[in-house]
Amino acid sequence: MRQVVAEIERFAKYIPEPKPRVLLATGAQKAKGQAKELAGGVDIVVATPGRLQELVQSGALSMLKVRFFVLDEADALLREKGDRDVVMTTYRLIPKATTRLQVLLFSATLHAPIIREMAEQLTSFATWIDLKGRDSVPDTVHHAVVRIDPKVMRVDPSKRGITTDGVHAKDNVRPGQRTPEALSETIKKLKGQVLLQVIEANAMDQAMIFCRTRVDCDNVEAFLRGASTAAGAQYACAVLHAGKGDRAGALEQFKSGEVRFLICTDVAAR
Repeated sequence: MRQVVAEIERFAKYIPEPKPRVLLATGAQKAKGQAKELAGGVDIVVATPGRLQELVQSGALSMLKVRFFVLDEADALLREKGDRDVVMTTYRLIPKATTRLQVLLFSATLHAPIIREMAEQLTSFATWIDLKGRDSVPDTVHHAVVRIDPKVMRVDPSKRGITTDGVHAKDNVRPGQRTPEALSETIKKLKGQVLLQVIEANAMDQAMIFCRTRVDCDNVEAFLRGASTAAGAQYACAVLHAGKGDRAGALEQFKSGEVRFLICTDVAAR
């Protein structure tokens, strides 16, 4: 989000005075200061769904004069039901009968069903601008899916396991249980085990490993480093996500072959 604000400010120097006033509204800063800035007048608000909802509900941010409604990284934004609900609620607050509203959705996965569904709800006569095409995957790339079934597969207790994200830490999960929480935790643990099997079965020299969250990335990194023997680092890896300082260094390590695996979130990989 800071990158979006930085880009706006970079291009704003080409706009005649008065320059657009931009507000970055996230949970990292106090809402009171953001409300004060809104009261003084703002042209562009870049916000997270949670903080946007808070500012609207408190009356600090009015949607009555909104002319542009932009969803950046729309696929990730709409994946979570809570965020999706905020988007739709906010959209309904914008008057459309008397003024023209321009809606824009940006996504790296333009043809995802959720993007097309949301476009149908938010736009009329939408224009699709596709920079890469639906069939952009080369013929030399092959896809395979490994199904992890916690009811059939078992975690090998003799091997070092992967640390999970702790979502079920308070669910009193125990081995052998068949509750939804226990099965979910088993899947998380099996993923590390299966990852090593896939690497070895395909004799991978190098690979990029995508994870849903930064925590998952860090856990996979620790797991692979722990799986390496004392004699060598056959699972040498580096992590690429927004929480890591030296992202350029991680990329260079992967490109040079210093590490075999680059572990990253979807957004960082793009």
